[in-house]
Amino acid sequence: MRWGLRVATRPEVGAGHVLRCLALANAMRDPVTIFTDPGHGWTGKIAAAGCGEVCEPEAGSMAACTTAAQTGAVDAVLIDGYGFQDADIRTVAACVFTAEIDDLLQPPRTAVVINPSADDDAAPYGPTQSLILCGPRYALLGPPYSPAHVRARAAIPSDTVRGVLVSMGARDSADATSMAVDACRDVDRQMPVTVVMGTAATHLPKMRLRAQDDPALTLLVDHYDMASLYLAHDLAIGAGGVSLLERMCCGLPTIAVLQADNQRRNIEATVAAGAVHAVGCLDSTTTVALAEALGVLIDDRERRHTMRDSGLAMVDGNGAHRVAEALDWALRGRLQHA
Repeated sequence: MRWGLRVATRPEVGAGHVLRCLALANAMRDPVTIFTDPGHGWTGKIAAAGCGEVCEPEAGSMAACTTAAQTGAVDAVLIDGYGFQDADIRTVAACVFTAEIDDLLQPPRTAVVINPSADDDAAPYGPTQSLILCGPRYALLGPPYSPAHVRARAAIPSDTVRGVLVSMGARDSADATSMAVDACRDVDRQMPVTVVMGTAATHLPKMRLRAQDDPALTLLVDHYDMASLYLAHDLAIGAGGVSLLERMCCGLPTIAVLQADNQRRNIEATVAAGAVHAVGCLDSTTTVALAEALGVLIDDRERRHTMRDSGLAMVDGNGAHRVAEALDWALRGRLQHA
């Protein structure tokens, strides 16, 4: 059996789709071919992860993946991205077993729907013949996160905030990173702050200059070992997508900023569980609001510890293996009854 993973890799969709598909590919027992969008520099990075073959077509859409399904080059397909047409997905589903990752509660179009947000309520999908894997038990995190979770649970949380991590996404075209750093400096000009950005980040040159002028600011670009970085910090300001689930898995309390609508359900569920403090949408959030939230949490040890414990209880780092096992069971069950 060979899986085809069609993942959106356009710069505007961020790195979350790639990261969770790599996590799933790593957990699968069958070989994988990953189909990307053309260009944008992801092919080499995906190949370097060693999770499977990479196919970068000359054009976007589902064409290359559809051809692979129709010719038998792949036996099953998983789709992760927002811009694919329903008709194209149904064409693939008519040829092979198909699954999709969905953050937006869309009507199921495939045999299996994976919604790895922090909200485990599958009721919005309504009556369906699709298998729905919904909630943080299915959070698609990479291999480092399960052992990092064990380490975090065994650690004694700090009574003080020794440093803040700022992680607003690999691209951060809106420059939320600068606002977060401004908030940190409004609270404490000497507090150690670590900023993580991607090579393709729109405002990376600006942050490089800032790091040169601020001895307490550390800038990391394309940092690989995020799990260890989360474990080394006591508080974070970050986006509300895949990286939020990563931080929860490592017991890192987060002030979350809503950057895209697909993050809304994730943030609302984590706030309700007491695992995250949210400051609202990026468009309406201010440096003052971020600084106020940061100051409150720095002074409130008990709340930070509660957020840490709640996050650890929700995400354990084993979701990719659960999803891989469920997909394998569903695929082989279908083949047995074909």
